[in-house]
Amino acid sequence: MAINHFKLTIKTDGADAEFKLSYKNGKFQKMEAKKQKLLGNQRLKLFQLVPLNESDLQLKEYLGVEISSLEKKQSPFSLFLNHYTDWYFKKTGINHIMNGIEGNALKSIITNLQEVDENAAYILWSQILSNWQNLEAFYRKQMELRQINSNINIILRQLKNGNSENRAANNANDLRESL
Repeated sequence: MAINHFKLTIKTDGADAEFKLSYKNGKFQKMEAKKQKLLGNQRLKLFQLVPLNESDLQLKEYLGVEISSLEKKQSPFSLFLNHYTDWYFKKTGINHIMNGIEGNALKSIITNLQEVDENAAYILWSQILSNWQNLEAFYRKQMELRQINSNINIILRQLKNGNSENRAANNANDLRESL
């Protein structure tokens, strides 16, 4: 059920009005007045400007009337969740099932990553997921949000310093080469 919002601005012939238009599944749903200075005859013509179908909207300015799209900014939670669910599906081939425990775990992950670097928390989250294969085997299997949350310090440390499996293999190879 897609709901899209648009801004209708009227600045002509003494009018100074702004409305928020909502379309649900392509059909006109409602109009909310944000600023409404219209003359009587302008008020009567208002609904002639608003088409019943979203596909008939003209997103442009014409003679003091402008209709523009209102982009909804995604919350950090939505950004993190969308990235995670895409990653999870690519890794497992199944959709992630979200519940309250998983939601709280994601909120905690976001808070923890914002404490590391508030401006780069989403980038850090992307790096964690894209470098997942660099974790020790045990942690690579811990893909649920509640597991990632409880292991976040270990995950960050392993991604920063390399995991101990790789270091142990490198140390063993170095030892063999020295003999």
